[in-house]
Amino acid sequence: LFEMEEPSPGWERTVYHKRSKMERQQMIDNLQYMPYNRELEMNERVMDTYSSWFKSHKKKDRKIRFIFKCKLHCKAQENGYSKNEWKIAFMTVNWNVIHGLYPLNMKNEEDVLHLAALQLQAIHGLREKEFWTKGVIQDVMNKYVPWRIMQKYNGNLNELEMKILNKHGLYKHL
Repeated sequence: LFEMEEPSPGWERTVYHKRSKMERQQMIDNLQYMPYNRELEMNERVMDTYSSWFKSHKKKDRKIRFIFKCKLHCKAQENGYSKNEWKIAFMTVNWNVIHGLYPLNMKNEEDVLHLAALQLQAIHGLREKEFWTKGVIQDVMNKYVPWRIMQKYNGNLNELEMKILNKHGLYKHL
């Protein structure tokens, strides 16, 4: 269980890029503005942590919430994953891709479209053919496509959604 701030996509990359140009002392002083992301200790009580969000001056103005996510992911653990553990691993990796923490080759848009189509199938599962029409993910496109691609399309989400739906045909049987 993590205590985590949910920033807008791409925010972490921007912050880390600014920090790479800072001197050591500036970086230390700037730590309070970094994205909040902390694993709860085993003996830490959830309600005490929750109440600290309202008492601490460092946490008051931030949008912090509890998140279940994978701390580590390795091939050896995969055989022992339950269905829920696979879901958590999937959501963690998806979040990291969408927010730009796992680098994708943005010049090769095909990879991004295939990942979005796989995610679409993983979330919605087997559905009738009529379900997969224009508008099914347009309102939540920021959960399927990395922020850099969203910037590239500059608000033309219809075209992006149609490309994802076209790729989805490859994965509709999963």
